[in-house]
Amino acid sequence: MAWESHGEYFSDKYDKVVRQQRQRVSQTSSLLGGLVFWVSGRTQPGLLELSRIITSHGGILAPILSGNVTHVIADTMTPSKAVALQHKVLVPAKWLVDSVHHNKLAHPKDYHVQGSPKKPKVTLNFSPQSLEHAKSSLTDPNFVKNFFKNSRLHYIGSWKEHFEGIAESFKQSVPRFKSPRSSDKRIVVHIDLDCFFASVAIRNRPELVDKPVAVSHSSSAGTGEISTCNYIARSFGVHSGMYMKKALDLCPNLVVVPYLFEEYTQVSDEIYTIFYQVTHALQPVSCDECYFELPYQDETMESFSCPEEVLDFINSIRKQVYE
Repeated sequence: MAWESHGEYFSDKYDKVVRQQRQRVSQTSSLLGGLVFWVSGRTQPGLLELSRIITSHGGILAPILSGNVTHVIADTMTPSKAVALQHKVLVPAKWLVDSVHHNKLAHPKDYHVQGSPKKPKVTLNFSPQSLEHAKSSLTDPNFVKNFFKNSRLHYIGSWKEHFEGIAESFKQSVPRFKSPRSSDKRIVVHIDLDCFFASVAIRNRPELVDKPVAVSHSSSAGTGEISTCNYIARSFGVHSGMYMKKALDLCPNLVVVPYLFEEYTQVSDEIYTIFYQVTHALQPVSCDECYFELPYQDETMESFSCPEEVLDFINSIRKQVYE
């Protein structure tokens, strides 16, 4: 079967997976009717059991993260990924199990995915002197506009628009591998670039290679939050989503660098160029994360014959990206 476009390929695959789910599992209730789930990472119970629960109660388990996904199930998730998925209902697997057990959808706010932002209550005491030089919409009419323009959340949204605008140019390249013909002859590869913002900040600053580095919109010891940090900073206990005051208490020598949105986009474009030279069966998630499929044990096209070959190839891509 030939597909006219990248989108048509994934749409056809989506429909096929849904049909297979319904053929394998009989529906016993409509509790989850109209809901579309996507599972991220390892969960308890695992993916197969979640698939059975979802399908038997009228829901759909999507094979990829697409626009029609309503709920993302994850037991753990990084803060940056949680922010990127904030337009979805993010719940742990226990939410699904409890909902089915009580035959009633539990309230998502009663459940928390480990690692995703959970804001503690903070009491701030301001003095008149501390407010004299504070920026606000009272002193700057463009304060709100500029604040969001320079926020990580705004960048994630604008990156998606940017990617949609240049996606066709990526597809002008001839990929090494053709799109897999069937779901049983494929390998799904998950690419997640580690501490991407911090890595981009360090790449042209060799003096920071052996220093604890974090990315944030503010370097003062206040309620500014850590967006991401390198592994040296993490060894001190610093992590994404942490307030700057606590981060500096844990790591007084922490080097805080600002967002470099233009550089993130430039590096991301370079990396996606590499990926599209491998295959066009690719599902972007963010500037630093995507999924793609490779043919496996398919005699009709160039494909991999064993897991070891796949790992060697992925390591070669990792080396290419690093260089």
